[in-house]
Amino acid sequence: MRTFGSLMLVVVVAACAPQPPAAMTGSSATPAEQRAEQQQLRIGTQGLAADIVPRDTAIAWYQYWAMYDSLTRLGKDYQVEPSIAERWELAPDGRAWTFTIRRGVTWPDGSPVTAEDVKFTIDTLIERNTSLRSRIPAVTSAEVIDEYRVRLPTSRVDVSVPNNGAVLWIFQKRVIEQIGWDAFTAKPFGSGPYELVEYRTADVMRYRKKATPHAFRQPIADELVIRSIPEPSQLMAGLRTGELDLVPQANFAIEQVEQLKSGGFEVVAPLATSTYLVMMYGAYTTRATPLRDKRVRHAINYAVDRESIARQFYRAYAKPAGQQAVPGSLYFDPGAPPWPYDVAKAKQLLAEAGYPNGFRLQVGIVFTPSRAPADVVLAVQQYLQNVGIETPVNQTEVGIWTDHAFGRNNLPQPDFLATFSVESDGFYTNWRAVAGCDRGGSQEKAWTCNAEWDRTFDSALTEPNPQQRAQILREANRIFREDAPVVFLVNGPQFFVSSAKVRGLDIPTPQFYNLDSVYKVK
Repeated sequence: MRTFGSLMLVVVVAACAPQPPAAMTGSSATPAEQRAEQQQLRIGTQGLAADIVPRDTAIAWYQYWAMYDSLTRLGKDYQVEPSIAERWELAPDGRAWTFTIRRGVTWPDGSPVTAEDVKFTIDTLIERNTSLRSRIPAVTSAEVIDEYRVRLPTSRVDVSVPNNGAVLWIFQKRVIEQIGWDAFTAKPFGSGPYELVEYRTADVMRYRKKATPHAFRQPIADELVIRSIPEPSQLMAGLRTGELDLVPQANFAIEQVEQLKSGGFEVVAPLATSTYLVMMYGAYTTRATPLRDKRVRHAINYAVDRESIARQFYRAYAKPAGQQAVPGSLYFDPGAPPWPYDVAKAKQLLAEAGYPNGFRLQVGIVFTPSRAPADVVLAVQQYLQNVGIETPVNQTEVGIWTDHAFGRNNLPQPDFLATFSVESDGFYTNWRAVAGCDRGGSQEKAWTCNAEWDRTFDSALTEPNPQQRAQILREANRIFREDAPVVFLVNGPQFFVSSAKVRGLDIPTPQFYNLDSVYKVK
């Protein structure tokens, strides 16, 4: 029988220690350097958050961190660290978490952040069933114990709750209840060290450091100016002219990255994404396509030369993949090799499945450039054609891609959905939020469905021992690889580019970082 009573903060921290990704720390100032007098950090991004109220998944979390504080935060190797919550503990039966709120953190009106605010935030996510709700699916409610303690009961044991607290941005209960969400959205605020002074949709957001020091964060920059510049070539131009100081998580082409590096810009490129094509379960079951047969799915994976894709389209910035997980995740199995390229084996399996001459799919591959490079998708199409599988390719904008992905607005789910995933909490629960037999609203719209994988992955989230949990997650990984519900392609980079005058860029994980430590030198 498992015992949970002694599982305190130190155990939770130890639970989240996968192998580190590539180095993700920018350069530091030398003793001879002097800080610039004007500490305005000008940032270019390919997309701004739809609004400044983080109740749903954002394009980039750092855009929220200036103004808000999250319940917890993630540090190096996905270690969960204090933020608004200074400590937490699991109940003896494993079915509730108690968070102790840090004293001294205040709202703009001077009132303290309390357990009531945390409860209000959790209640909002549950009642509105926003996308962030999927990060804490086992949490059933929030109960205030006293002014600085809140209890989160869970429907099952879930040791990932503190890690997912890193995306729970805390709102002020009293004021929002007075003015309403519409008024708050028009003029938002948070307990973070910056205040919003300008926001124009799909254009710019400007933050200014508050006059009152923050309780536990000490940002250096006086002002953050974040501009939406979707086109990578325009981002490059902004860096070269000095109009931009930093471009985080940009979708630069490899040639552009090489040009920036040769031009003296700092480039950090952690292997942070896994790019693949999902062979949509809902599509192949409802339309009864050949992809129902696991031998066909294996044949497709043998048919693709991912070594060539990594070398030709990513050069040294990506590695061929034999699994869906990314390096740095507990779900990642360092012993799993890339899926081999073997055309003869692919044709043999197709013949065994009853398709010696291949077959043609009607809906085919749906992709959007922000989720997968066009050249890579077209290369996969050609590899499939080489073994007799004909499939059309359909490029869409991201809204249409999303409708296809979830079978909405009368759009069919594709045979292949080109996408990527990232590690967001050390457990890979961001993938669990969209995949599995119990996801997607119904099995007819599910991305993948393997009951054994569902049970194995979910059981890992009930295991308090980190070593045993890692073993269970890797067993789930093995089940996933064997079932082959996706076309494994590459583990690829996310690019962070900064000028030579930027210092202190610290990215403990590719998704969870803020810019508090960043500054400029003369």
